[in-house]
Amino acid sequence: MENTAPTIEDKDFAKLQELGCFKNRPFYSSSEALGLKEVSEEKLKQEPCYKTLLFIKDMLDIALNKPTKQNSFDPMSALKSEEGVTLERTLMPEDITPEQAGILFRNLERIESFYIKAIIVDVLWVSRKLKGKENRIVAEVAAEAYFNLVNYMPKPRGKLIDSHRHIHLTRYTTIMLSLKQDEKLFDKLMGLFERKEFFKIEKNGRFIVSLGNSINRIKKISPDKIKLALEKYVEIYKISNPHCSSVWDESNIWSTGVNLSNKAKNLDYESYFKEQIGNAWCDMAKLFKGNPSNGTEYLKEAILAYKNIPNKKDKVEKLKQELAEVEKKIPSNANLRIYVELKLKEPMELMAAELSGLKFEECLSKLITLCIDCLYETYDYIMKTKPESPFVNVILDKRTSYTDNGKTIHNAKPEKAVVFHNLDVLLSIIRVLIKKGLEIINKEHSFSKEEILNLIKKSSFIPDNHHKYFANGLYYFLHNEMLEAVSLLVPQIENSLRYISGSPIIVRDDLTEKEKIGIHELFESCVKKEILDEKFQFYLENIFVHPKYSLRQNIAHGEADDTIGNRRSSYCCLLLILFLVLKPTGILKIKCTESEKLLKMLNNALICGIKDLNDSLAKGMYH
Repeated sequence: MENTAPTIEDKDFAKLQELGCFKNRPFYSSSEALGLKEVSEEKLKQEPCYKTLLFIKDMLDIALNKPTKQNSFDPMSALKSEEGVTLERTLMPEDITPEQAGILFRNLERIESFYIKAIIVDVLWVSRKLKGKENRIVAEVAAEAYFNLVNYMPKPRGKLIDSHRHIHLTRYTTIMLSLKQDEKLFDKLMGLFERKEFFKIEKNGRFIVSLGNSINRIKKISPDKIKLALEKYVEIYKISNPHCSSVWDESNIWSTGVNLSNKAKNLDYESYFKEQIGNAWCDMAKLFKGNPSNGTEYLKEAILAYKNIPNKKDKVEKLKQELAEVEKKIPSNANLRIYVELKLKEPMELMAAELSGLKFEECLSKLITLCIDCLYETYDYIMKTKPESPFVNVILDKRTSYTDNGKTIHNAKPEKAVVFHNLDVLLSIIRVLIKKGLEIINKEHSFSKEEILNLIKKSSFIPDNHHKYFANGLYYFLHNEMLEAVSLLVPQIENSLRYISGSPIIVRDDLTEKEKIGIHELFESCVKKEILDEKFQFYLENIFVHPKYSLRQNIAHGEADDTIGNRRSSYCCLLLILFLVLKPTGILKIKCTESEKLLKMLNNALICGIKDLNDSLAKGMYH
C-alpha cells in the first residue's frame, strides 16, 4: 500500500517564510506551530504554497512513539481498513520521495522554528532518502534543533509549554549517540544542569528523569565525569523536590538516581535514593492500609528498596511480618464468587421457576430485563453508598470529557465518584444470574445461528453488513462460549454507537480536519440523543473503557488472555450489548418489575452481600 504525497516546490518555502509559518512560537498542535491560527485558512487556500503547507503539516503529525530508538516514527493513525489490511493511513517517512527530500534539504535555512526543523530533518534522517554526507548533515541538524527546542522557553501560554521537553531531550540523546558524539553529548547535558529555571517548573519530574537517563546511556565516559554528573543530579533533585507533581514522579527520579549512583559506584548515594524509594512506598502502604490488595504491592516495593541497605535490616523484617498479616485479609476471586453464589441460592431457585416453561424469545427477554432491572435498581446504591469496612478500596473516577472549541478537556466532577468494590459485587451477581439463565435456556431450547440472525435482523443498533458478526457473537454468548463471544462482540460496540448516533465528528484545527469524536464524548452524545440513559452509560462506559476493566483496550490491543471470557465485566458487557440489539426489535416485551419479589431478593443479596463480605474481610476470614 502506498500513500503518495503531494508535489512540493522550492518557491513555496520562500512564500511560507514570508507568511510567518516558520517562526518560533508557543504551540499545542502542528497547526499552531505553523502559525495557522494567525493566517486565515481562506487566504492560505488561495496561495499556490498551500499544498506544500499541508505536506509539512503531515510531516509534523507523524507520531514519534519511542524516542529512544533510532527508527521510531509511525503513522499517527490508520484511516481505513478492510479484512485486516490498511487501505489509508497518515504519512510515514518512507512515503517521502528522494525529490521531496532534496527540496526540504535545500530549504532548511528558511525554517526558524526549532520544532518544525527538528521534525523535518529527523524524518529525513530516519527515511534515509538523502545519501552519504547529506544524511549525516541532517542528523547533526536534527540534534541541534532538538537541543535548541529543549532550551527554548517562550513566554508561556500555559503549563503545557514545557510538557514535551523530556521527549525532545531523549530524541537529542538518541541522535547524538548514533553519531558517536558521546563527549559532546555529555558536555551539553551537563550544561542543562545549570539551567536552574528548568527545575523550578511545576511537574518537571519527567525532564529530570530524562536528563539522568540520558547520562546513563552514555557508555564512553570517564568515572570522574560520572561522579560529577551524579553530584549535579543530587543537587538538582534537592532544588526540584517541592515541584514534583506526585510520588510517582519522585519514585522515577529516585530510580534513575539509583542507576546513576550504581554507574558511578557510589554506594552512599545509591543507598540514599533507595531509602527515599522505600520511605515513599511505606507511606503509600499506610495510605492504602484499608485495601490489602494495593497495600501488599507497596509493602513489597518497600522491602525490595530497603533490601540491600545495611541499616534497614530490622525495618525489612518488620515489613515482611506486616506483609504476611495483610495477605491473610485478601479475599481471592474464587472466594468472592462462592460467597456471592451462596447469597443468591434462594433468588436463583425462584428465577429458575420464573424462566422455565417459557418460549425461547420470552425466556431470553425475561432474563435480560431481570438483569437490567437489577443493574438499574442498584445504581443509586452503587453511586452513593460507601461501605463502612476499612478493607474496601474506594476508587474515585473523577474524569469526564467534554469538547470546547475542538479540544477535549478533562474536568474533575466529584459527584461522579464510583465505589468499585460495590460494583464488583454487583457484577458478580449479574454473572451468576446470566450463567443460571443461560443454563436454563440451553436446557429447554435449541437454536441455530440462522435463528439468531433472523431474530436480530430488524435491530436498528446493527449497521449494514454487520449482522453476521452479531449473530455469531450472540450465538456463542447464549451457548456460554464466552471467549468467542467477547472477541466478536466487544469490538462492534463503538462502531454501532457511532452508527446509531449519526457518527458525530468534531473539528480539530484551522484546517478543518474532521475526525471521529473520542469514546467518552461518544457516550455523552448518545445520552444527549437519548440512545442511552445515564444509568446505562455508567455501566457500559466503565466496563468498556475504564482502566479497571478496560475490555475495549484489552481486546483491541491483544492484551486479553484466556481468562477474559469468565470475567464479571465480560458477562455484563455482553448482557448490555444483547439489550441494545434486541430492545429496538420489539422482542423485549416482558417487564421484569412483574417479578417484584425476585428483584427485591436480588437487591437484598447485593446489599447484605457487601455488608457481610466487609465484615468477613475485617475479621480476616477470607485468605
